[in-house]
Amino acid sequence: MTTRRTSPCPSPFRADTGVAFPPLYKSLLAAGVLSLLAACGGGGGDNDTASPAPSPAPAPAPAPAPAPAPAAPAAITLSGTVVIDQGVRGAKVCVDLNANQACDASEPLSAATGADGAYTLTYQPTDVAAASAFQAAAVLAVVGASAVDAADPNSTSTTREYVLAAPAGKAAQISPLTTLVQNAVAKGLSLADAEAAVAQQLAVPVAKLYDYQGDPLSSAAVLPDTARTAAQVTATVFEWGGVATTVAVAAPAMPAATLASLNYTDAQNYTYAVRETDGVVDANGNVQQFERRAGLAAGTALTGAQLYPTPASVQLTDNGWNRCDGTPPRLNTRGSPSRTRFCDGATRFYSATLVEQDVSGRAMADVVAQMQVGDSRLNAEGVTRTPVVTMASTTALGTATFPAGSTLRTNVSAQLNWPIRINNTATDSLGNGTLANLVATRTVAAANPATAAGTLPLGLVDSTHSLRAAFIDGGTAQLYRCDATAPNYTDSSNCTPLAQSAFTIQVIGGVNVLKFTAFPTTTLDSTRGYAEYNGAVYQTRQQRPATDVNQVLSYAQRLNGTAWGALKAQLGLQ
Repeated sequence: MTTRRTSPCPSPFRADTGVAFPPLYKSLLAAGVLSLLAACGGGGGDNDTASPAPSPAPAPAPAPAPAPAPAAPAAITLSGTVVIDQGVRGAKVCVDLNANQACDASEPLSAATGADGAYTLTYQPTDVAAASAFQAAAVLAVVGASAVDAADPNSTSTTREYVLAAPAGKAAQISPLTTLVQNAVAKGLSLADAEAAVAQQLAVPVAKLYDYQGDPLSSAAVLPDTARTAAQVTATVFEWGGVATTVAVAAPAMPAATLASLNYTDAQNYTYAVRETDGVVDANGNVQQFERRAGLAAGTALTGAQLYPTPASVQLTDNGWNRCDGTPPRLNTRGSPSRTRFCDGATRFYSATLVEQDVSGRAMADVVAQMQVGDSRLNAEGVTRTPVVTMASTTALGTATFPAGSTLRTNVSAQLNWPIRINNTATDSLGNGTLANLVATRTVAAANPATAAGTLPLGLVDSTHSLRAAFIDGGTAQLYRCDATAPNYTDSSNCTPLAQSAFTIQVIGGVNVLKFTAFPTTTLDSTRGYAEYNGAVYQTRQQRPATDVNQVLSYAQRLNGTAWGALKAQLGLQ
């Protein structure tokens, strides 16, 4: 066995030295190595005793190529429309990347919307995280003082700037209704819970929250009971700086009270009405509000008939005729705006809080004086004030102040319908059993224009003429202008044809109702028709449709239960 000897002179080129030499240093080192090899017997000799020539060092492995930079995500384009009643021109849309509910200079922003309210914006994310943040952000639309709704192209949409919003992924239409949804999401509700809550508070389907443009068009004079109208009311709340809130469907309610009205002369002569909520929420999200009335006249308690006047008057509700004397209760959804059904839908309206003012510690006399004047801004806008407190003198209030927890709330309401009513069930009956019989017997052929016999009374044309009608066929009526004498107008005669009007017989609340389609312009503030009640046909009345939006809107300032309790005690009311 041959023993291999190890060279006493280690190679300067060992791979494990980890040293990299510069070229010039390598040349000098090579010369020295040759001498060293000679000294160590590296130039020749016996194979058994000579050390083998060292192997050359392996070449260093090449450094790996740098990884290519990841490609930026594709640009994202977002488009849709901004709508209130119809498309809004002049709005600007942005994506709220920092969730501060404002369009900042650093955020993607569209050009101003066109006449149809359409917008488009494009965003180039720097990476996947930026793209994800964009897709998860709410979308905002700034409606400025120069914005114009296509429903009224000759007028700006607002007197002050406000912001609409839509949840992420739901910005095909940005509207007041999507804003309520996004506001609820921002407060912590899931998107599904926010949609359910807003749909419940406005009594509209969830789908309508994102597209109500299929609803019938409204006008400045008429606000139909639709999601479109709910959007207009909500926009008004935003424009006037009101309070917009949404309450989760499953959230509990609390009992509460609100002063509905107070008419005070002195401690022996007054009436008041208080609306009390029991805190129970029904399956449709409504809380019941019961109106309690009380009062004295010359120190004697008033009866129910005195507190609810016109006992012979009834209104047509969703469930038939009702006197509407406090039963059934008023039903209110929760949140602002909210929806109210009074007397089983005889009257329906939206209501929203504009201001909730803390009056704790304020003099009662000052607050009452404020309530009797009303809100100066709303007065200037021409919004009708509903008086809540009427006091000829505040002397009885002295220097008393309201306790802690007292508030004064200013609410604006938009009435959606006017009830059909029989003004007096004792006098307004024609005696016919059904409307079908009425149409069959009160015909033009059977009428006598000279004496008005065989015609139907429909009120007045003017101060010296009555309006009457007879039926041409099953869908058309002839209207007459007849001489009549004030003040009772019971002596109609000398009737001349005035116009023709189509008519319909509809079933409303389970009751057959006859309506004239083209009721003429007269001195009356209501239209007339006929309906079946208690086995007979009665003349009905219904307020004419509004000719101006200010006839639809009204506002009231009401004290909460804490403030009312203190005021009641100070005045010594029972």
